[in-house]
Amino acid sequence: MCGYFDDLNLSNGYESYVKDGFVTNQEVEAISEIHKLASEYIEPAHNQKVILADPNWKKVVKSARKAGSN
Repeated sequence: MCGYFDDLNLSNGYESYVKDGFVTNQEVEAISEIHKLASEYIEPAHNQKVILADPNWKKVVKSARKAGSN
């Protein structure tokens, strides 16, 4: 999550990336659901096995797969 939100400076979304021409509005729309789900995700424990089994994390993964297939 830190690699996505912090390293890419996406805490405030993709507006600056669209403005600078790095991504299109269509690309932002394709990943808007995963961005929202990931930003709202709260890990239940600092344990990989628990996170991977978490139904809320599985929603994030499902959304990412859907975005990747578009």
